[in-house]
Amino acid sequence: MSTFSVDPDALTSTAGVARKLVDAATADTPTEHPADVGHDGLADAIGHFASRTDDAWRARVDDLRRIPDALDDSASTYENADNEAAAAVRRADGGL
Repeated sequence: MSTFSVDPDALTSTAGVARKLVDAATADTPTEHPADVGHDGLADAIGHFASRTDDAWRARVDDLRRIPDALDDSASTYENADNEAAAAVRRADGGL
């Protein structure tokens, strides 16, 4: 029979690391867009590219924000399941 184990403390610890990543990714550092690059078409292209990159970055940060809570929820789910299983075994053994 195959088995697996989950360490809820590791999930919680990883959630803490992910929260630090979110904090770093959302630090207020303004994005500078070069304005004086010569040709207007080039400036427009750079501005468009920078805007799309900023939008994509914000979307990834939003995704990243969900990870710590999901890890904490998983840790709680595993801990609750383990506690319930242990209680069921104690009841089956007559409370020994």
